[in-house]
Amino acid sequence: MFKKTLMILAFALAQSAFSFTTSVFVSFSMPNDLLEAVFKDASNHEIPVYLKGLIEDDMRKTLSRIFEYSQKYPNLSVQIDPFAFEQYGIDRVPALVVAKGNQFDVLYGNVTIDDGLLWLKRKGDVR
Repeated sequence: MFKKTLMILAFALAQSAFSFTTSVFVSFSMPNDLLEAVFKDASNHEIPVYLKGLIEDDMRKTLSRIFEYSQKYPNLSVQIDPFAFEQYGIDRVPALVVAKGNQFDVLYGNVTIDDGLLWLKRKGDVR
């Protein structure tokens, strides 16, 4: 049993080392139309969206806004994770991140996920 568990764990780790993760970083301080477009695009691609913090340091306000958007976009996944911002050195938003293992590329600006992924595939370092 232990041997089988180790094999499954090794396989999972190997898969994660060879797979790409994509995420989007935003802030509620962004213009509403831009934020809405990013949420819609991320929902359509089922890509997680990260926030650095809370609206006016108020969890209730923040969760209320997230709930509003999640009602509009059922596949939307929003996480409040300041450590993710630190991990990728995100210093402005919106930002699109593609990561593989310890390598990652960041693209800043108002760009669709499809266009951003295409640009990163051609110009990025993560292969």
